[in-house]
Formats: sequence, structure tokens, C-alpha cells
Amino acid sequence: MPDMPVQHVSAESEPYDRIFARLTAKGSPYEVEAGPGGLGRRFVQQPHYFGQLFPTLEAYGDRECLVYGDTRLSYTDFTGRVRRLAGGLSEVGGIGDRDAILGANHPGWIITFWGAVLAGMTPVALNGWWRGDELTHGINLTEARILIGDVKRLRKLPDPSALSGLDHIHVWDGDGQDLPVRARPLSDLLGTPLTDIPVLEESHPVAMMFTSGTTGRAKAAVLTHGGWIAGSMNAALASAIEVERLPHLVSAGGDVRLLASLPFFHVGGAQGAVIGGLAGGQTIVIPEGRFDAGNTLRLIERERIDRWSAVPAMVHGVCVHGNDGGHDLSSLKTLGYGAAPSHPNLRERAEELFPSLGAVSNAYGLTETGGIVAMNTGIDLAEHPDSVGRPFATAEIRIVNEAEEVLPSGIKGEVQVRGPFLMKGYFNDPEATARMISPDGWLRTGDLGRLDKDGFLYLLGRKKDIIIRGGENILAEEVEHCIEAHPDVNEVAVIAVESERLGEEIKAIVRLRSDGQLTETALQEWVAGSLSHFKVPSVVEFREEPLPRNAAGKLLKSFLRGSANSQFDEFFS
Repeated sequence: MPDMPVQHVSAESEPYDRIFARLTAKGSPYEVEAGPGGLGRRFVQQPHYFGQLFPTLEAYGDRECLVYGDTRLSYTDFTGRVRRLAGGLSEVGGIGDRDAILGANHPGWIITFWGAVLAGMTPVALNGWWRGDELTHGINLTEARILIGDVKRLRKLPDPSALSGLDHIHVWDGDGQDLPVRARPLSDLLGTPLTDIPVLEESHPVAMMFTSGTTGRAKAAVLTHGGWIAGSMNAALASAIEVERLPHLVSAGGDVRLLASLPFFHVGGAQGAVIGGLAGGQTIVIPEGRFDAGNTLRLIERERIDRWSAVPAMVHGVCVHGNDGGHDLSSLKTLGYGAAPSHPNLRERAEELFPSLGAVSNAYGLTETGGIVAMNTGIDLAEHPDSVGRPFATAEIRIVNEAEEVLPSGIKGEVQVRGPFLMKGYFNDPEATARMISPDGWLRTGDLGRLDKDGFLYLLGRKKDIIIRGGENILAEEVEHCIEAHPDVNEVAVIAVESERLGEEIKAIVRLRSDGQLTETALQEWVAGSLSHFKVPSVVEFREEPLPRNAAGKLLKSFLRGSANSQFDEFFS
């Protein structure tokens, strides 16, 4: 989530449009101009590549940079290790090579990312919850030559012979004993500090991050240096506008301590902590192990956390846990959550738990946009509580019908997004890229929504068959294919069901063959044997009658969800 200010909502403030015009005017740090060919908007003064940002990180010096358990690194410590890793990577690879990262949130993850980027390589952010076949697909698809991660997840790798082109495997934890096959300590890869940072184009790939897409297996979205920098500048400008809007406003810039709970292998965690947090000189506090509500509250107290970025399920978890331990939670001033549906009263429950909470924000973004592109906070959140906010400065959002004709405000249709932050495309998949991005640069999100007369975006469902469980995007088709492979299954439909804790859960509706004997537990174990734990259905319903289909044989999931209430819903089903 972006760096947001602490604020006290007041009706008296300079109008948003006037502040926006002033802060983006000619000569300002956030000056905006028309993009190439007159399409879209771009920041005039933004850096071209990450290497131009690195001296800023080095200038933070002794300021605390990363906190993980008993490990505390200053910015001097962090940037020194990054230069050494970049030097070592440059000795075994070249500019443009892919460097896959597989691990839980850890200082090693961030050091590996920045080391690869500084060397001109492209980090490939593998999902830390994937299993063998999923990992094989991600590594082989992106043609990664180098793999760096933690011992626990590297042990999930299949036979290394199945990983074509992978030359180097290193771990950032462990003592050098009992390491996965072919793996060596990351310290073996540290070389002479890189002094000559490669000069790169804005279009040079800065990372590959995986998305469920709308069909088939996970796709690798190629994000660029210029695109991710543009996204960070959008977030910084949004913060600056909020500081200007309200009296008695305290900026969250400077000595800020961020609790980074979002996975770094997703764009939310990467944009908010790995990139934006470090560029802003913040202290990134990384929780150890799996999410734990009690540990989260203890960290907020011990580390005097100012900002917490999370998914709604995490916020819900700490609210349900409560503060029976009597922790001092007064340091937390800002809370950002998104990436999944949230319960309507989540904001109020969070404000009850955290007594000094001044800024709560919700947001909207996709892997293909490199992070969030719209945000709602402060006065806007109070006046438009159901909206995900206004588009960022260089983001354009429109609503279209099936013929991609622009719809007027208030009318439901597909959300499309355009801006310099968009992905370059899906790696080695030009057909999928062409389906996702129109010739004039509009990203077809597959989300349904509407814009009001003031430009606020409201989400109203999804055109694509994606389930968002606790912030993880799950392609229903992938789970269906896994279940269909069971010999007892005749047909199956996978749909989302509401969950107060996780936003959505997975439900599988299954019709067995006449002699099928499958139980719910056995089906769940079958899926768990092939797919990540978060893709396992929480609910299984067995039916004897055929599942509803249209004349073309397509499953009518709106009937299964109980939501076939309009021609529009069926049109997009």
C-alpha cells in the first residue's frame, strides 16, 4: 500500500482538483504531461531505471532499514550487501538474465531483488506457496538461470533435471548443512561490490510476477523499470495531495516504521515495501513465519509501528483476536488493506482496536498494473465508503460494454485501465497479451464496476472466473481441471462463496460417476496433492443431477451462485 498521511477528517479543505492541478503543474516534482503519441499521461521528471534510485537508499546511512526477529540492518548494511550480491550475480550472468526468487518474506528476499535489479537482471517472483509442478512451470516458463530462496521452499523443488536451464541455486538461510540438492549458501555468491551500475531503458524488465490470468496456468507478467517507478510516484503524489487537503495533517514521510505483512512475491507487498518503502527511507519490519494475530499486535507494540499494510483477512484476524493482552497499540496511525473483498464494517472494527488510527485506505490494482492504480482514504473514504477510490494521476479508468464502447457514469460494465505502469506483456505469450491489452493500450481487467460522476470507482463483481481467497487469486478453471482428473468425478464447477475472514472461499460442486465413492475429505486431499493449499476447496457439495449448462454446453455458474438475476449477469457469465 502507498505511503499515506495521518489525518483528522475535517470538512474544511482546499478542493481536490485545485490541489491536484497545483502539484502536477509545470516545473513541480510531479509535473504530468501527455504520454507518447498523446495517449495517457506520464510524469516528466521520473527516473528511468532503479539504478538511479539506489544512491538515495545509500544516503539514508545509519537509519534502520530492515528488522526481522533479532536481525537489524541499517541502510548502509543493506546497500552494501546489495552491491556485493549484484557484483557476484554479474560474474555468473548477464543483463536481462532471469533470477528466480522463492521464499517467504525475509531480508534475503529484498536483498536478492535489489541485487538482481542493480545488476540489470530480472527477478522472477515465484509464489512461495506453490508446490512441485507449479514451481517447475514458473521456472521453465521464465527461463530462469539462477534461483535464490529459503531452505524450506527450495526443498519443494522437483527433480532438478526437470528444471531446464537452471545453473545456480543458492539459499539465504541455513548453516550450510543439509541443503537442498545443488544448493549453496548465498554467501558464496557475494562478490566484489558492483560500482558501475548498468544504464537501462525505462522499458527494461524490472521483474516478473505471476498472475492467474483468465485461462490456463499461471502467466508471468513482465513489469518494467519505468512502469514500477511511475506507480511509486503515483502513490507518493496521492500522499502529498492528502497532506495538502486537510488542516492539522501530519505527513507519514520520514522516519516511518512499516509492518510488511503482504507477501513480497505479490505486487502489493513488492510495491509497498520492497520498492516504495525503501525508496522513502522507511524501516521495514518483517514478521517471522506465518501470519499470527497475537504476534502482529506484539510487533506493533514492540517496534512502535506507524503503518501496517495487509489484506482484509489479516485485519479481520487481529480484530477478532482483540487486545486482551493489553498491548500499547497507540503508535499505529495508518492502515492500508486491499487485494481481496472486505467486510463492510472492517474499517469500524479496526478503528475500535487501534486508538490512534487516523488514516484507513482501500485500493484497487492488479498484477498486470504493477500494483494499485486507485485509492480511497480520508475525506473521500468517509464520503464514498463503498468505493475503491479515484484513479491515480497517470492512471485512466473507463467502463465499457461487451463491444468495448465507453459507458456513461453510473452504468455497470467492464473496468479497463491505461497508464505507463502497465505490464509490458505476458512473457513468451503474445496471444494472451493481445487478449489482455487492446491496441490502444487499455488493459481488459475482467472486473465489473461503475464510475460515479466524480470519477470514483465502484467494483461490482468479476467477468473473469477468478476467486480471491485471502488476497490470493485463484483460477477456478485450474481447480476444476485438477478435480476432473479424479476417476470418480463426472463433472465439477468451482465457484466463490463469501467468507467474513478471507473475503471469499472456494466451493466445489461435484457430480460423481455412477460408481463413484469420493468423499469431501478425499477430494480435498486429491487437490492438495497437486495444487497449493490455498487452492483446496473449503466446501464440497455433491449433486446427483447434471450441472446447469447453456445451449453451447457452458456451465451456468450464475445459477450455481444463486445470482442469475439479470440478463447482464448472464451475458458476462
